[in-house]
Amino acid sequence: MYGYPTIKLPQKFVEEAKSKGKAPDLYYCSHLLENTGIMTVPGSGFGQKAGTHHLRITNLIADTKEMERVLNSMNQFTKKFLDTYQ
Repeated sequence: MYGYPTIKLPQKFVEEAKSKGKAPDLYYCSHLLENTGIMTVPGSGFGQKAGTHHLRITNLIADTKEMERVLNSMNQFTKKFLDTYQ
């Protein structure tokens, strides 16, 4: 039901998040929500190890085609995101 993947955030993005007073994983989750409508929860709320970043995904989708659509949307966002901050 839950996924807790590690996300490797570019240093430029981490610094941008910190300059805005936000945890980097929270800042990433906010961007993901704004750009895709997909809601995730930042790992910083779950006591992740210092220096790492995670997000929690809750899967309540029974339809595999819909889940595939959501994962593809996340993948497309991540590719564009990484291109922006690399």
